[in-house]
This record gives sequence, C-alpha cells and structure tokens, in this order.
Amino acid sequence: MLWHRYYIAIYEKTLRDVCGYRGAQPYWNWTIDNNSGKDMSRWPIFDNHTGFGGNGVYVDGENPFAVPERSDGGCVPKGPFAWPKWSVNLGPGSSLAYNPRCLTRDFSRPMVKWATPALANWELDVNKYSDFAYRLENVLDFTVPNVHGAGHFGVGGALGALGDVYASPGDPIFYLHHTTMNRMLWTWQKRNLPARLFDVGGPIIPFDYTGPNITLGFKVGLGKLAPNVTLAQIMNSQGDILCYDYE
Repeated sequence: MLWHRYYIAIYEKTLRDVCGYRGAQPYWNWTIDNNSGKDMSRWPIFDNHTGFGGNGVYVDGENPFAVPERSDGGCVPKGPFAWPKWSVNLGPGSSLAYNPRCLTRDFSRPMVKWATPALANWELDVNKYSDFAYRLENVLDFTVPNVHGAGHFGVGGALGALGDVYASPGDPIFYLHHTTMNRMLWTWQKRNLPARLFDVGGPIIPFDYTGPNITLGFKVGLGKLAPNVTLAQIMNSQGDILCYDYE
C-alpha cells in the first residue's frame, strides 16, 4: 500500500515536470458509482467522451483465477484510450520489453460491487496498520471481498490490463484507483496522528502473511523512475517528501 503511495506521487510529479500538468491528482470514488444503481458501463468514469472509455470487445480466453463473470477482455474500442491513440507498452506479465498493443478491459460486475461504503468503513475500522493492510488486500481469493481487488479485477477481469499484476499501470484507471486507496490510508492515519505515522506492518512479499514483516526502515524503490526512500520518509502525506491532502 505504501509502495503505491510513492508510485502515484512520482506519477503526479512526472505529469507536472514533463507534461506541464497543473491540476490535482484525481481519485475514483467507486462507492458513489456503486450506490448510483446504474450498470457500471454507464458510470461516468467509463464514458467515451468525458471519461476513460468503457469495456473491451468480447474475446474468448482462459480464466485461470476464476474471476467471476468476466465479460469481454479485448481492446477498448472507443474513447481517449482506444487503439491506436493509446497503447500499453510493457508486459503482459513481468516482461520489460517494448510491446505496444491496445488497452484491454474485462469487466467483472460481481467484483466491482465489492467496493461499497460498508466494506471501506470496515477496512478502516482497525487500530494497527498491519490489520488495515490485511483487510485492504486480504487473500488472493476471488470469493473474499476487498476494495483493492474490486478495482483491479472489477475492471481488468481475467484478460484486461488492470487485472495484470505487472502491467496494470498501463490502464490509466490504475492511478485513480490507487489514489483512492491512498486516500483511505491517509484517512486511517489521520484518525490517530502522530502515532500512525510510525505504525507499519504486514508482509514484504504480497500475501505472504507467514513471512517477514516490513519496518519503517524498509526501502521502497521504483528503479530508474525515482530515488529509493524508506517507509519512514513517506508515512506522512504532509511531510518532507510528500505534501498534499484530499477533499
């Protein structure tokens, strides 16, 4: 979770330094969309003109993780991120080779419905960071609700970019989803400051809850994208390295 905090901060910095962006970093509050009662294809975030485009076209394919009710999986046909206006260049999987291809999505409506106010509030209702992180991530099981998986696999499904653990940043919705996750983390921290600026825990390797735990001295790295930092340096969203708040 804290790795994502640093990742989206560097993403926003790059938008400002390289692209001249001057706006705020937006987040996607999926609880509002779920409460609207509309099918997710009609949610504003997926609008072809004012949003990020919708689902991909249907393709047959394997579903090794048994993502429930995967729907399409092919290229997003319309909107600002349709091929060839937009390409996903890395992956699939962990490959770092340049591999331009279309953005794919594979909506899973049962999974995206996990992202409710009730589930988000339950995940926030703990006293230790390790418990908060566990509720947020939970286990790698597509029958166990958690809001992190709801965003990834509710949109990416089995065959979409957002469902690819390595190449998921190729879908721009990745950044809106994880900014929401970071907003949840900052909300949790602000309920007991400054104590929660020093509270970390949870597995170093994702989902390895029997392995070693992270500490404040654990280093977060983004390779050539940014210098390494320790978790202690990014625990505070209004500290020396990070400086922002959420509405």
